[in-house]
Amino acid sequence: MQNKLYIGDNLKVMRDKMTEKSVDLVYLDPPFNSERNYNMLGGTGDSVERAFNDTWKWDKVAVDGYDYLTTSPQLPIEVKNVMEGLFTVLGGSSMMAYLVFMALRLVEIKRVMKDTASIYVHCNHFASHYIKVVLDAIFGRKNFKNNIVWCYTAPSGVTGMYPRKHDDLFFYTKSDKYYFQLPRIPHRSGIHNNGRTWNADYNDPERVRNLEQLGKKVEDWWVDIYPVSRVRAESLDYPTQKPEKLLERIIVSSCPADGVVFDPFCGCGTGVAVAQRLGYEWIGIDLNAFQISLIEKRLKESFHIAPYVDYDEDGCPEDTDSALKLREGHREEISKDILTRLGGYYTGCTGDGGIDGLVFGTDGKEQKKVVISVKSGDNRDPSWVRDLSGAVVSNGAFMGVLVTLRKPTKGMISQSKKEFISYIPPDTQIQERHQKIQIMTFADVYDGIKVNFPRGMHQVIYKPKEVRQ
Repeated sequence: MQNKLYIGDNLKVMRDKMTEKSVDLVYLDPPFNSERNYNMLGGTGDSVERAFNDTWKWDKVAVDGYDYLTTSPQLPIEVKNVMEGLFTVLGGSSMMAYLVFMALRLVEIKRVMKDTASIYVHCNHFASHYIKVVLDAIFGRKNFKNNIVWCYTAPSGVTGMYPRKHDDLFFYTKSDKYYFQLPRIPHRSGIHNNGRTWNADYNDPERVRNLEQLGKKVEDWWVDIYPVSRVRAESLDYPTQKPEKLLERIIVSSCPADGVVFDPFCGCGTGVAVAQRLGYEWIGIDLNAFQISLIEKRLKESFHIAPYVDYDEDGCPEDTDSALKLREGHREEISKDILTRLGGYYTGCTGDGGIDGLVFGTDGKEQKKVVISVKSGDNRDPSWVRDLSGAVVSNGAFMGVLVTLRKPTKGMISQSKKEFISYIPPDTQIQERHQKIQIMTFADVYDGIKVNFPRGMHQVIYKPKEVRQ
């Protein structure tokens, strides 16, 4: 299992691929029920479930999950009682649907934890008070160790209340026998021991030196770790990215040297990257293939390890036939999947030539924008090429890519060959021509073919500010 990335619903991946008592530390930074939309392709078989929206509905999936949590004989009675109590208060609300989503995964996370393992659940004010109750039911109140408050500061336009500038991390263990090394940080300069200055007032200078070398014990409020917005060197322009120092403190304090770190909502891969840097083994799961490709590139560039680690694609179409099965009612999700596989970014159909997303390339000096149009219909029309050509101009793009479900007609191919762009590669002063519109099929994308950039250019994988969400 070690050092593997999986794409798909983490509940299914844990159930199908992870063995009991196999990980030493779990860190999860799940959706917060923030009512923000993180639509991504997921689900299993021939269905698509929007399981990573951070907006929730009391639908059949939630009802089935609730029934399992309240009727399964395998679960502790405390889980049943807490979920029924929450339902009494919340009813069939979006918050209740979110709590069912989280409880199902926390139950499975506990199964894969070793008896000596710990878990840190990262959350904020949206649902932290409810999550704490669910954690008490699953892990036991006696195994609750800390409510860590991570405080940070930044400008805020809030006037009707205090600006919200902290997150909560709930620290639980699976049993009373767990690995933990209390971290220490440098003392604040000068002032210690109830306001007295060590050097001036403390009676034992040798003890002072020893204490200062040892450092101060880290308490359950962390103010010395800056958010990524203030550590720009780490930024991948990923909306919920956490700083490496935060993950480093958690991993070093709660995972033995030969342990396995597990991040079931790995996002842009900070937990995975820090575990790799510190020499720990790790497992990561995310629902979106773009996040997996982002992590792969991060590992390659930071640690020079193979960018393709190992992951499954449960729930995502793997070829044209499976895309056809998902097509009805899910064209948007298919477009997102195509963009992800091209290393691009879904922007939604703009109405200007049917642009669905963007890919970016660079020659080392200048970044170039490529517009992508995905057509999952059966009809094939040369006007698609003309429309995309116009969209290249109106969007200030370098070139365009048309991705079609079916093979292009001769008319489409002929139309695409009528226009070229002029380009001077960085290693020469000779102007070259490159086709303005590239046509690809779904089959090409599923076979791993990428955007054909001119000589001397390569694709940029990291998400640029232009499409930051």
